[in-house]
Amino acid sequence: MYILTLQADVTGVFSLVNDSGEQVIPVFEEQDDAERYYYMLEDQAESDIPLNIVEIDREVFLDACT
Repeated sequence: MYILTLQADVTGVFSLVNDSGEQVIPVFEEQDDAERYYYMLEDQAESDIPLNIVEIDREVFLDACT
């Protein structure tokens, strides 16, 4: 699995807030998908925050979310 993290804070995870006000973390099974999302954010200027793409173990990610 791949997630986006904040370059300035490796423990900071990039997230969005959905229409219900819930925090959502975009997660990708393939690195290519994470890269496309990253470039889409850059192209749309949705984020001025420098991001990294990081591979993370599925179980570690799910445990952190709970």
